[in-house]
Amino acid sequence: MNIHFISCVDTTTTSGLTVSSRTQLMEVSQAFYQELYSVDPMDEHNVDCYLQDIADIPQLNEDDRRYLISPITIEEIIEQSKKVIRRQSSPGSDGLGYVFMYLIYQFSLLKDLIIKIYNAALTAGSFPSLWQDLYIKKGHITVSTLCACVKQCWPLIFRILWFIPLGIFFFGNAVRININGYFTNKVDQRRGLRQGDNGSPLLFNIALEPFLRHILQDSLFQGFQFQSVSNSTTTTFNTMLPSLKVLAYADDVCDLLHSTDDYCHLRHHLDCYGSVSNAKINVHKTEAFSLDGRSYPEWIAFLAAQGISKWHDHSAPSPLRYLGFPLIQSFHQRRYLE
Repeated sequence: MNIHFISCVDTTTTSGLTVSSRTQLMEVSQAFYQELYSVDPMDEHNVDCYLQDIADIPQLNEDDRRYLISPITIEEIIEQSKKVIRRQSSPGSDGLGYVFMYLIYQFSLLKDLIIKIYNAALTAGSFPSLWQDLYIKKGHITVSTLCACVKQCWPLIFRILWFIPLGIFFFGNAVRININGYFTNKVDQRRGLRQGDNGSPLLFNIALEPFLRHILQDSLFQGFQFQSVSNSTTTTFNTMLPSLKVLAYADDVCDLLHSTDDYCHLRHHLDCYGSVSNAKINVHKTEAFSLDGRSYPEWIAFLAAQGISKWHDHSAPSPLRYLGFPLIQSFHQRRYLE
């Protein structure tokens, strides 16, 4: 992490002194990340029980498993490296850019060695040492993203993916922080998903899946109830659509509540999931809105008592944005965007 974007790192020592020299900044940054990546006590039996409560967890079939561990070809490596040649940064500490890596992969004398290294990592978990060092470089990393990626507990992910030996991809990794071109000493990464790693978004989605499934299978959680739809061929039967309870994209989750009881059930599921995953809800960032745009004082008061003060309805001057899209509930909100 470049010092210009170090807002999420506390630059004070444990004694409360503010530091400014390069050496002190490197020491404070290393201590911050070492604590962040340290392991919290976790009862793996609770993780097993949590997952066993989920009905019909999807699993890969045998064909998909064989496909995932099929040998990597040089054509695949070249094709993937071609997608990132426009990036201006470098993947390692040697300063060599992505374009250089793309050219190396096409050098015929090195192709056999490249294939050997990649397939050794795939089948035996044998990684070059540089692959296990993460260099945090310049670029804004928000606290919410940091918490989402870093605080995921490995035991939960490994239990979900018990049929694939993914543990070899995580253990033994280290992190270095870039402070204006100077790297700190190594920080042992004992938990979390690596920022910038292509596999991290997928693993995070998989780690969140149990939480979503617990909500979906909770019969007491009502969610949004659709009106029944008449069948086009007969009027004697109505099609009952399932209720809509939750939407999710990465660490952004939108829950649809029918009553305050739904909120209590949601808090229960959040607490249970947090106990096995280290995940924490950002209450101060949580926002609520009414689907019909009307104001509901009883909901506003109830949510405020839970620490949720951001409420959106048709009277708000600007619309709520979810995943970057405005949820417009009035004419003046539309005019606001224009």
